[in-house]
Amino acid sequence: MVWLTFGSAPVGARVGVTHVPPLLFGGARFALAGLILLAVLAVGQRGRLRLSRRELAEAALIGAGLVGAGQGAVNWASTELLPGVVAMFIATAPVCMALLERLLLGRRIPPLGAAGLVMGMAGTLLLVLPGARTSVPPGAALALAGGVLSWSAASLFAGRSRIGRRPWLLTGLQMLIGGGIQLAVGLILGEPAAFRPGSAFEPEVVAWFAYLLLGSAVLGFVGFTWLLANASPVVANSQAFVAPVVAILLGRLLLAEPLTPRALVAAGIGLAGVALLVVAQARVRPAIEAELSDAA
Repeated sequence: MVWLTFGSAPVGARVGVTHVPPLLFGGARFALAGLILLAVLAVGQRGRLRLSRRELAEAALIGAGLVGAGQGAVNWASTELLPGVVAMFIATAPVCMALLERLLLGRRIPPLGAAGLVMGMAGTLLLVLPGARTSVPPGAALALAGGVLSWSAASLFAGRSRIGRRPWLLTGLQMLIGGGIQLAVGLILGEPAAFRPGSAFEPEVVAWFAYLLLGSAVLGFVGFTWLLANASPVVANSQAFVAPVVAILLGRLLLAEPLTPRALVAAGIGLAGVALLVVAQARVRPAIEAELSDAA
């Protein structure tokens, strides 16, 4: 589920930001998704979410990193870059995550996990780099690099936080807070002046907005948050290697784009890298659980 919803997000974001200013498009769907999820939780718990100050502060930090900066950078860069190029940058998240774990936590990268990271990156690079048709604007590249770093740091924190063990609540809060940050930045940058209702409410845009709202934002982020609490953040972020593969397949199915032999080979390498990451995670999971238990 996470692979499909996150993998299709760059395609939907590309369609959306060609008709709606990027931070308004992304911020509106995340803030709305957060409100919906929190409302459902409140009804189920009779209006009481039982949220401590510590959990609220943790959710604010995670939402700012994952949705505010991470997804905000993706939305903004999608106005200049094709989905495949965006996916290439996103695919560096597991590598960044593993390096942060090594630098900040001293956690060793198992040889099998390192091989999975290398294979995942190799598959992604094979998919999007050779024969690239366009150059990458420095501003968009810098924004995406910062977004990936912010996403990786927030993922690491979420996996060790108290509220990370309440994935539905964390998802609702982080989307509401992160979406609000995107909307606020969009207002500061003057995006409302570029908003055109006639373009924003075209059927294709509305359809992708609804899908990204319910699929990527609600279901995808709940699944991703659950993975952060129940698996290594590196494995949770391995979806970044699969995202380009999903984008290629959706391009074939929805846009009749050619499915080349190179794309099939790249997909196989990327998926093999994910398999190695999962196997390596299973071997070291007991030690990680003990570490997280001690931290709690």
